[in-house]
Amino acid sequence: MLRTKWRRAGHSGMNLTTFTKLRHASRRALRRIPSATLAAAVVTAAIALPEAAIAGAVSWVGINADPGKSLLFLDTASITRAQGTDRAWLLFDFRDPQSMQSGFGLKHYQSVKELVAVRCSDRSYARIKEIEYSGLNASGRTVSAYAWKPDERRYQTAVPMSASQAIVDSVCHAYSARTKVGRAMAFATR
Repeated sequence: MLRTKWRRAGHSGMNLTTFTKLRHASRRALRRIPSATLAAAVVTAAIALPEAAIAGAVSWVGINADPGKSLLFLDTASITRAQGTDRAWLLFDFRDPQSMQSGFGLKHYQSVKELVAVRCSDRSYARIKEIEYSGLNASGRTVSAYAWKPDERRYQTAVPMSASQAIVDSVCHAYSARTKVGRAMAFATR
């Protein structure tokens, strides 16, 4: 029975004796954990599971923070380049819900996803699409969404020591780093 579990677990690189010792050690360690601590760990894992699922789908990296007010993230996996412009998704999370006036009264949102176009050559960016969500991490219901037409997009030069500089620097650096790694891997496989 133990040998079958060892094979099913895919531990072909580990001998059966080592597998058995590790299995018994992990069981002993679990017995030593107080039940309240174990219950707290299970609850924490259940709460973190949706965040882990979100994080697994994209590669959010923190790029700026306004202490006590908001956090700014960049999805490095979303960066693409076309015609000298990099595009990437950003996520703004606000500590407190933000208000916006709409035709139907006041609406509240706590996170915003933005698709931006960045021109690294002149260090500027423009918003392409923006989606406000009622919860953190682009969760909850969609409060509003807007897409700028190409003729409506206004490129703004990044302001030093601001979120706009963090956006331009992070997108340009992430794209150039990814292309350097890709070139190095292509060269190594020759």
